[in-house]
Amino acid sequence: MFKRAYRLIIEPEKVWREIAGEAAEPRQIFMRYALPMMLIPAAAMVAKILLSRGQYITFSFVLNLLIGGIVNYILSAAALLFAAWLISLMAPYFGSKSEASSAVKIVAYSMTPVWLCSVFKVFPPLAVLSILGLYAAYLVYTGLPIVLNTPPEKNLPFAFSVFGLGAIILPYLSIIAGGLFYL
Repeated sequence: MFKRAYRLIIEPEKVWREIAGEAAEPRQIFMRYALPMMLIPAAAMVAKILLSRGQYITFSFVLNLLIGGIVNYILSAAALLFAAWLISLMAPYFGSKSEASSAVKIVAYSMTPVWLCSVFKVFPPLAVLSILGLYAAYLVYTGLPIVLNTPPEKNLPFAFSVFGLGAIILPYLSIIAGGLFYL
C-alpha cells in the first residue's frame, strides 16, 4: 500500500495506467487502500491533541477524543464515497466513462498526498507543509484521462470541477466532524 502511494507521487502517469488496468471493485479499493490510508489523518489528529494537551489528560477526554476520531473517520469514508458518486454523475458531461469503480479509483488514489501530508499537522512548525497535499489536484488532472478516458480538451475543466468538489466537501466535513467532536 505505501509502495503504491510512494510510486503514485513519484511517477503518477505510470501508476495511473496500472490502476486503470486493474479489475478492482469499489469495495476492494475502499477496503484495501482508502480505509487504511484514512487512518493516517485520524491518528495524526489524535496525536496532535494528545501532545498539545500535556498533563491535563483525563479518561473522559481520551474517550471523547476516540469518539471524535471514529466519527471523523466514518465521515471521511462517507465523503470519499459521496465524491466518487458525484464524479461518476459528472463524467458523461465531460465525455468520460461513468463507472463507479473508476470514480472510486480517482478519488481514493488522488487523496494519497492529503492523507500523507496530514502527519505534518502533528507538529505545529511543520503544519505549513500540509499545503503539499494540493498535489492531489495534479493527481486528479493526470488520472482523469487515463482512468476515466476523459478527452484532452475536457480534462482541465473536469479536473477543476473535481477539485472544486473536494474544496466544497472537505471544509464542510471538517465543520461537521469538529462540531460533533466538541459536543
